[in-house]
Amino acid sequence: MTSTVFSSSDSDVINRKTTVNPVDTVLNTNDIEKFYEIDRCIKWITENNYKKIALQFPDEMLPDSTQISLKLRKMCAVELYILGDTSYGSCCADEIAAEHASADSLIHFGHSCLSITLRLPVLYIYGKKSIDIEHANDSIKKLISNQDEKIILIYDVLYTHAISELKSQLISHFPTVISSELEISHLDLPEPTLKKFGRRINLVTNTQIDEYIFIYIGKDDSTLANFMLSFNQNAFYSYDPQERIARRETLDVNRTLMKRYYLVERTRDANIVGILVGTLGVANYLSIISHLKSIVRKAGKKAYTLAMGKINVAKLANFPEIDVVCLVACPENSMVDSKEFLQPIVTPYEVELACNPNRTWTGDYISDFTELLPGASNFIAMNDEESSQEPTMSLVTGSVRALNLSGDLGNSKDLILRNDSLQLASIHQNAAGEFLNNRSWTGLQQNLGETEVVKATKGRSGIACEYENETGLQKKSGIKINANI
Repeated sequence: MTSTVFSSSDSDVINRKTTVNPVDTVLNTNDIEKFYEIDRCIKWITENNYKKIALQFPDEMLPDSTQISLKLRKMCAVELYILGDTSYGSCCADEIAAEHASADSLIHFGHSCLSITLRLPVLYIYGKKSIDIEHANDSIKKLISNQDEKIILIYDVLYTHAISELKSQLISHFPTVISSELEISHLDLPEPTLKKFGRRINLVTNTQIDEYIFIYIGKDDSTLANFMLSFNQNAFYSYDPQERIARRETLDVNRTLMKRYYLVERTRDANIVGILVGTLGVANYLSIISHLKSIVRKAGKKAYTLAMGKINVAKLANFPEIDVVCLVACPENSMVDSKEFLQPIVTPYEVELACNPNRTWTGDYISDFTELLPGASNFIAMNDEESSQEPTMSLVTGSVRALNLSGDLGNSKDLILRNDSLQLASIHQNAAGEFLNNRSWTGLQQNLGETEVVKATKGRSGIACEYENETGLQKKSGIKINANI
């Protein structure tokens, strides 16, 4: 029996199998202390004199959380709180849940998107996954035959501990090998340094990024996909330490970008845009929400802000009046496959492309919304006045887009030509209120003026299974007796 998109039967829920990728098959006591860097955690706690620490674990690391908390409590006289199911993605530091426990600091375990946080001091413990460096080195050398290639080494944070040794082996074969460095700060970086997705890349002087190839250490995931979309003119290779396989990545970037551009066109056609809060921990999320509201309004559209925790099909289906949904989240959670959703889900960059006439499509993709804010490298200002309301053609439907005027008229005293038919002009008919009025069911009918006003009367007394006005038989059986039978 197959379940529908919007709901599942009881049997489906009970029989559903969930998959959790374990970090390792078995970790003994010594392995746990090394893998989770217990000594580093203790040093960080004691040096900063923290008293209440929240420990955040992804699902695959939760089985080890009890042992870790016991070890930390044994060495430090502190209060510890384990955070399991996060409000949004587990790659983001869940500062809101930590504040609910009145924690003064947070230790984040496992994979991280490296997004900057503001509320609490955060220590990132990525874990140390095993990797055969000799095999990785040999596999990469066999895969890339040209020794003159300039290489940028990027990696999943779980392999941070092994990158330095791998780089030293690769550099004996390839003269130019640059390894990215994790960077979680607001510091301005000197040229020619690039910063992408929490990683700092120091290019060789007098070289450009398009001269390099990328080698990614880790499994095929959203981190790799983000890099491939951002640097879509570069070649990408990967080595999976768990599968022990090296290969050239063949993601059809052009096709992916075409799909994203289609979503831009859907946003241009939209009259109502929902701004969905997908993070409460990434720095500047409130700034990007305000920025999106501003450019949507200037484009003659309506914007509504939604906050609902982890999204699913059923939740968003409660808002059929919204044409597209813009998800504000970290780079690794911002691009959602929305084919099962009622509305397409777009990113802040796609809303910018649709609403800001000063920003044009170049093929370069931006998945980190902080790059779109004032002062950032990719910020493009929009005109203060609303965008021109010239008719445009939709590339999706082939029809002329409707004229929407959502701004204030202010104190304008300009004369206009009187409508000879003396009819009221209908402007912005596609607002949510108008949509509600046109629905077949808008809620319970109030029947104002039709219901007779009566005095208050005494109701039933007792409890649901035994009201005082019931007969003895009714009380015992709980069955209403029909006198006509």
